[in-house]
Amino acid sequence: MTIFKLIMNKIFFSLVILICSINSNAEEIKPLPENIESYQTSNFLNYLEKAAQETRKEAENGNAEAQYALGNIYASGLGVKQDDLQAVIWWKKAASQGNPKAETSLGNMYLQGRGGLWNSFIEAMKLWESAAAKNDSLAQLQLAVSYRNGRIASEQNFELGLEWLIKSAEQGNIDAQSYLGHSYLTGQGVEKNYVKALKWLTEAANGGHSDAQYHLGMMYFTGTGVQENKKIAKVWLKKAVQQGNEMALIFYPNNE
Repeated sequence: MTIFKLIMNKIFFSLVILICSINSNAEEIKPLPENIESYQTSNFLNYLEKAAQETRKEAENGNAEAQYALGNIYASGLGVKQDDLQAVIWWKKAASQGNPKAETSLGNMYLQGRGGLWNSFIEAMKLWESAAAKNDSLAQLQLAVSYRNGRIASEQNFELGLEWLIKSAEQGNIDAQSYLGHSYLTGQGVEKNYVKALKWLTEAANGGHSDAQYHLGMMYFTGTGVQENKKIAKVWLKKAVQQGNEMALIFYPNNE
């Protein structure tokens, strides 16, 4: 299966599992096809449309999880026509009930100025702070990036950024784990610490993060912070290559 199809499988199945889990009539929907090839030859489109309809019913009844899921459906265009404006409408409804994932998604839309919203780092930060306080790992990561990079709505603050980054990583967010591990590896905004770099890059690499797999592979290849081990290095570099990681694709073919 190609990398594209693997990604599409993950997107489709994760979203459909979510929208089915929050509607009471999910048992009426036929089982999912086993792979993305079936998407082209089965009733999968009908499945998505049915799931979207059932999710809308729950959302209109005030179910915050359904409202969040319906926003995702409109944002992705699965089972409906893609519509950022509708996505924002339903995320706002869910966020008004305190749904942290909806708050994070709204913050992202403010950041990009999409869905009828103006571009506002200030509004984005407010929403991320609310969601992060409720332990949403993606919001915590967004705050970490904002404080470390010194986005418009926040002064550069490496210490605060590191706090949020660690919280996100500890919850298993592989993007945060990779970012944190690379920060310790390079000393970006934090004192170099190869032990911590190895820990977090390994966590993220095991979770399938291709950048972490590449950096972990290079640690073993060059003996940076670990005993040099070309065999282990190539295992991780190959995994990164299989996911289409550009850095690994450049390096690995010359080091078979």
